[in-house]
Amino acid sequence: MNYKQLSNKNICISLAKKTFTECIEISKKNSFIELRLDLLNLDMQNLKELFSLNTKYIVTNRLGDFLTEPAAAYLKNIIDLGADFIDIEIENNNPNISDIIQYTKNTNCKTILSYHNFERTPSISEMQEIIDSAKKQNPDYIKIAVRSFTKSDVAKILSLYEKNDNLIAFGIGEPGRISRVASLYLGAEFTYAAPDKESATALGQLTIEEM
Repeated sequence: MNYKQLSNKNICISLAKKTFTECIEISKKNSFIELRLDLLNLDMQNLKELFSLNTKYIVTNRLGDFLTEPAAAYLKNIIDLGADFIDIEIENNNPNISDIIQYTKNTNCKTILSYHNFERTPSISEMQEIIDSAKKQNPDYIKIAVRSFTKSDVAKILSLYEKNDNLIAFGIGEPGRISRVASLYLGAEFTYAAPDKESATALGQLTIEEM
């Protein structure tokens, strides 16, 4: 189990609905940033400037816009620019997943295959099946983010760390808040936080100060 304590190096700040200037300002103050491209208006030049900073970046898109061949080529350009991580949603059955993951093997970019369920926490066996399926694609990390309503839901999510490495799993929603912190102590490489109370990108997301 890869035990970690909270630090500014393993708390990733998710950025959405921010201007490019705001992204620059926040990036200069933090060492790890997630860029939600579906909720940011950034062009390639903006990304190049951000990647030039002494900050690690996860690039992700929650709307599945990387499903087509032209979009996959665009994603490869972002990898070439210097993204540290690329997050691809496995639930979209993206036909380009294998190609993109293979492309990163010759770069310094790591891949995250992510599964989101905003309605419920699936059973442990269901989530394990999703993880096992994702492992076949040989990503660097697998992310499981599911809606939690009860302590039992949270317990099911956290139990996944017992049998899985390179996992980032936590609950969405108020009951899941504790899992965002506990995940690090159970083996997650990093966890997510918001830059401020007004900028959370998911229910139950803590701010960096709250973390």
